[in-house]
Amino acid sequence: MNTPEALSLMWKLIREEKEISNKDKLDIILGFDKVFGLRLNEIKVKEEVPAEVQRLIAEREEARKDKDYKKSDELRKKIKQLGFDLQDAKDGVKLRKV
Repeated sequence: MNTPEALSLMWKLIREEKEISNKDKLDIILGFDKVFGLRLNEIKVKEEVPAEVQRLIAEREEARKDKDYKKSDELRKKIKQLGFDLQDAKDGVKLRKV
């Protein structure tokens, strides 16, 4: 196997900006990874949560404690407008970037 050539091809794919969607790039790269065995799909990237979003989450938690669900829903919408989605779970709030 010509690993350097394969890696070169993968980097060209990553830098491609017009022809291939990011989702397709990810699918192709994960296919490459099955051969390389780097387990790229297991890498967890920690995203920075902006201070404003953190403040809104804390404010929403207070509203929920006070059973002010209308305010809680409004805060959830503001958080979503800032690009984050909240999932309420038994062990707390799960936040993900949308």
